[in-house]
Amino acid sequence: MKLSGLNKEPMLEVLTESMVPGSKSTLTDLGTYLPEEASLKQHEYYATPLEDLEALGFIGRVKHYDWTLEGVGLLVIGVIVLLFTIGAKLNQGKVESFIKAIRPTLDENFAQVGVNDKDLYIKDSANDFVSYATGRINIKSLFFEFKLTPRQNLLQYFFESVFSAFFEAIPTPNDSVDITLQFHSDAQVAPFTFAIVNKDGMNKARADNYYLSLSKTVEDETLLPVNFVFMSESAELNKSLVTPELTQLLGKSGKILKYFAVSDLPSSKPTTEAQYANATSKIHVKLDLHNDKQSLETINELLSELIKLADVIAAPYVLKADQQKKIIATRTQELTKLQKSIQDAKDEELRDAKLEAEREARRNNGLSRDEQDKLDKKMREKRERRLRNRMNKRG
Repeated sequence: MKLSGLNKEPMLEVLTESMVPGSKSTLTDLGTYLPEEASLKQHEYYATPLEDLEALGFIGRVKHYDWTLEGVGLLVIGVIVLLFTIGAKLNQGKVESFIKAIRPTLDENFAQVGVNDKDLYIKDSANDFVSYATGRINIKSLFFEFKLTPRQNLLQYFFESVFSAFFEAIPTPNDSVDITLQFHSDAQVAPFTFAIVNKDGMNKARADNYYLSLSKTVEDETLLPVNFVFMSESAELNKSLVTPELTQLLGKSGKILKYFAVSDLPSSKPTTEAQYANATSKIHVKLDLHNDKQSLETINELLSELIKLADVIAAPYVLKADQQKKIIATRTQELTKLQKSIQDAKDEELRDAKLEAEREARRNNGLSRDEQDKLDKKMREKRERRLRNRMNKRG
């Protein structure tokens, strides 16, 4: 059977010059950008009458149709899926290498390692993982939160890498793990803040953690390597909680440890008295995650020191009376500031409600919009004068 749609002479009339001079590879009436041979074959298919296509049967139509576009699409999708899978596997491998390196220390100190009997970690996403350990005297739980580079999404990785250089709100992609140690509720842990912070990222650590904003920064090269500083509420803490073993370990932790903190205050600035009062003592460690053998060995040693420090603090650790008095005074001042802030917010809400009631009353009295705006401005200026007078009297 001769297919009536296979006459190629009419098709030459629809060929037009492409965007590349000297080429006739584009069919503008179809809106495609295909090689000439593929475009002609595609046009032949759609130019063939329906009766002739039906006569070809399913297999014949499949052979007759040009699959170039679909093939390219499937190839692109395949590449994307492959890159996503490779990136996700790399991240998962980093987490597994980390847990494998610290597993001996965890098994030695905790009754349960992993989120349950079967799983050592939970995968929240391709670059977010969590793990857990529990079952030990003094320590209620040890929680690991992994935040890894989005290797599974190269486009996201590219934009974060570029824009982080221009915008502080966009963090530079990197692999990190946050370790949080919670004490048992009956542990007699004294209220204080003690931290060892890497100078590289010191300001960010203070901005991210409310408890560090209340501490004093002290450099002491007799106790710490030059790239670390103390952020503590008492100099006594610096001398009594740092052991020679910890000092030696910090010397090889410069590229790993971001900070190491003990505090009874919340990480985020509290906005209610309940948030302030219900905060419990914890140890928080932030690490840059490196998977080379030496870094993993150092991380394992840091974890051992973390557990030893928890035992010292829960013994319980007792500060001198004068030092403890200063810390309690700082807590009282912060609580007073919080209470004043809460009261100021309530007063502001009452003022706004009163002003809205006054506006509603004036609208009911038949004032025009311009008259009402003028009266609002006059009342606002009057309140501002009263506020300035009160401030001047206080001064």
